[in-house]
Amino acid sequence: MKRFLIQTWESVRIAMQSIRANKLRSLLTTLGIIIGIVSVTSMNMMMSGIDNAFQSTLTMIGNDVLYVQKFPWFINNDEFWVYRNRPELKEEYTDAIREQSRFAMYVVPRAFTGSEIRRNENSVSGLAVMGVVEDELKISGSDIAEGRFITTAENDAARDVIVLGADVEKSLFPGESAIGQKVILQNRPYTVIGVLARQGKFLGVFSRDNQVMVPFNTFKKYFGIRRGIQIAVKVTSAAVVEDAKEELTLILSRLRRLGPGEEPNFAINQQEAFKQQLDGISAGIYGVGIFITSLSLIVGMIGVMNIMFVSVKERTREIGIRKALGATRRMVLAQFLIEAMTISSLGGLIGLALSAVLKFVIDSFFVAQMPLDVILISIILSLLVGLIAGYLPANAAAKQDPIEALRYE
Repeated sequence: MKRFLIQTWESVRIAMQSIRANKLRSLLTTLGIIIGIVSVTSMNMMMSGIDNAFQSTLTMIGNDVLYVQKFPWFINNDEFWVYRNRPELKEEYTDAIREQSRFAMYVVPRAFTGSEIRRNENSVSGLAVMGVVEDELKISGSDIAEGRFITTAENDAARDVIVLGADVEKSLFPGESAIGQKVILQNRPYTVIGVLARQGKFLGVFSRDNQVMVPFNTFKKYFGIRRGIQIAVKVTSAAVVEDAKEELTLILSRLRRLGPGEEPNFAINQQEAFKQQLDGISAGIYGVGIFITSLSLIVGMIGVMNIMFVSVKERTREIGIRKALGATRRMVLAQFLIEAMTISSLGGLIGLALSAVLKFVIDSFFVAQMPLDVILISIILSLLVGLIAGYLPANAAAKQDPIEALRYE
């Protein structure tokens, strides 16, 4: 065992000497392996980040909530004009669903627009404004961090009150409480009654903290609902979602006066649509990632093999001397295999270092992870590439006749 370790260390030492003597050549040789390892790790980090973003989004959407809208969530460009001509949803549908549905626990209307909000010299643009009712938080799952939420009385009276998202409050009221203060929305003053707890990003991109909520009737009074509304329906449990969807289809078909067999002119969206999109995106990214990784590692393998053949050629006399001094075929084979694995593992370590830097870039879009198992897989892949790439050159070196090798000039 001791002899084996000494021989292994000697082989590694010789390999490192060869790498130091040919730095540029060794770096170019490992380029394919570096790209392959970066591909493996970055693909995994991207997938973990995308998966985290989607899981967070699915939680926001809720597996027990149905969304009645004019448009389906995912459509083709050719279908846009078909859905665009559909009639808008009416506010009274909310009461009808609440009265007629056996599965609905909460039914709330929602209206949306974009605007800018100001407070003294501070302002926030690109703001999402929602018109909501008092049961909104029971469906969205959001919490109040400070103050309170909109009441039934405030909605009925269309009061000028507002609940701020976490980022909006931070921008308008740095270092102070927003409760009871005035803000300007659409050139009208609103009194801040609450601040939402931080919610994070939708799909890892769109911040849910850059929004404000006002009473639905207040929204209707100042912004209008000509662009239509969304109706969110929270059902009794996730187990009855499909039954509730069928029931909603019947209720809305009656409200729309659709005949038997007539195509619904509304959409009922649910969490499952996002799950299907996630599966498609995941499969696509994995497919591209595996292709790039495989191609890069094959290129890297060929590069290592070529450099090892060159190394064997350059060190023919050295091989002859070692064999003349008693080195066995197995010892020569091991020396060149270890050298090839050292070169490829060096490429793997550089690839992991670059991946660690790349993680900071990915983190700006998604919360990515670089788990230990991915690091171990990357190291094993590097060693395996070196082992496969180095076998033919090492075998050629081991087979050399010592007398012929000593004659080589």
